[in-house]
Amino acid sequence: MDSNATGLSVLLTRPAATLFVLVAGIALAAGVCLSIEFVPFALGIACFVLLIALARLRTANLLIAFIVADHLCQFLKRAIFLLGPQPKVVYWGFQLLPTLILALAVASSLYSMRKSRFPLSTKLLMGFIAIAIAQTFFNLNGNDMVTRFAGANQAIIPLFAVFAGMTLPPSEWRRLSKLFLILIVVSSLYGAFQFFHGPTAMDRAWALQTGDYSIEASKVFAYMAGARPDFRAYSYYADPSTWGFFLVMAAFFVLAVRERNLVSPAWVKCAFGFALVGLLVAETRSVWLALLGALLVNWVLRSRSLRHPVLVITGILVSFGLVLSVGQYALEHWIPRLTGSALVNRYLTVGTLSARVSALEIFIRVLPRHIVRGDGYGSSGTSLETFDEGRAQGSDYYSHNAIVSLLLSVGLPGLLLYGCFLYRWLWESLRIVNLSPRFVARSHLWIVAACVGMLFTGAVTGPLFQNSSYFEMFLGLAMGETIRIRQRLEAERFIPIPELHRFHPMAPARGKVRV
Repeated sequence: MDSNATGLSVLLTRPAATLFVLVAGIALAAGVCLSIEFVPFALGIACFVLLIALARLRTANLLIAFIVADHLCQFLKRAIFLLGPQPKVVYWGFQLLPTLILALAVASSLYSMRKSRFPLSTKLLMGFIAIAIAQTFFNLNGNDMVTRFAGANQAIIPLFAVFAGMTLPPSEWRRLSKLFLILIVVSSLYGAFQFFHGPTAMDRAWALQTGDYSIEASKVFAYMAGARPDFRAYSYYADPSTWGFFLVMAAFFVLAVRERNLVSPAWVKCAFGFALVGLLVAETRSVWLALLGALLVNWVLRSRSLRHPVLVITGILVSFGLVLSVGQYALEHWIPRLTGSALVNRYLTVGTLSARVSALEIFIRVLPRHIVRGDGYGSSGTSLETFDEGRAQGSDYYSHNAIVSLLLSVGLPGLLLYGCFLYRWLWESLRIVNLSPRFVARSHLWIVAACVGMLFTGAVTGPLFQNSSYFEMFLGLAMGETIRIRQRLEAERFIPIPELHRFHPMAPARGKVRV
């Protein structure tokens, strides 16, 4: 499973093909510029085409280019408003450009794995993706196609990052960790500047132009207008939670690479030092739960007797129960005792906890209508029942628990299939830890712990962790290791019959023989 030497990638990495892609992209950008005068978007296309050209259309390079494009997109989609008002199509168009690079990476990955035998977890994930697509695009819920595509881009497209992660060999991990370290430092420095300075000129221009259709921009605009007392730093990312999740996953990846002795301990100290700065100023409790949960899971799973998926899933469900009980207690006792510190108030304020503690009741209430099918992604809660004495609730009310959100979006069959996928993924990943050499096992254990830490947040942040391409990429890294370990074990345990006939003339003519 060589991600850089397949027939397709060799063909596409020829200099002539790369030059053709670059010239075609520049021509497209010039055409956009001249025809509809979307100059910033044209320049953005040129940047992303240049990234693809520099990646030479190789799988590992395309995955790295996607991560760069993701961060570049988050910055440019705000920076363009410094040039003046921009049409909505330009703003939304920028957010689709990284998806195009991810599509190339996934296509190259699937081609390189065309002869591989996928583990059961991958097949279950493919089934879930099929159900999610069917529920979103072939559901008669009255939503327009643009809304459905927007929902799919947010919730379904990130799932495909699994396949790009599966073909990333450990030899490329050092390069990826270096990129993550740079992005952690840059985003944390910018976020700290935001925290002490307030909205920058770029943030203000973006909020003024998009405050009527962007949720985060509306919050910044409300702060600028004096209607909102607090401003939460989000660096250049989509929102504080998404930024915080990136910091957690990136820092743990650097730690996993360190376990393989591919980077120095200074890298880990720098990554976690700046990540903690970013997490502090982001003022998001859920990402702290992911961080602390991952550390706890790694410590627990170091004991071989505790490496069982049932125990891990039980721990996740127990944590959900703790969130409910502690949250309910906080609503009754902690809120009246808040201090006068804005930062402490933000961490102690429960916010939407009233929706979270009602998750079990909501699940039971909506289950009868979603036993067979869900509303699909992008439904905006159009077919949901009313709740709380007939008061209609939008999708945001239900979005703070992953199980409830999956039930509403893909129905009970999709929810069960996703649960089976996670169980099988855990089973395969923990088996790898048991079968691998010590340094590989410790590295892989950090990958598993980071993913489980993200799963812990499903009780309090809902499906937001699913929308993270980094979470999906980590799942893929574990799946790829499963394929490589299985191939190695099969090569060690079996000898093909033609080879065996050299030593055993009476061996059967077909099949394989255990040695």
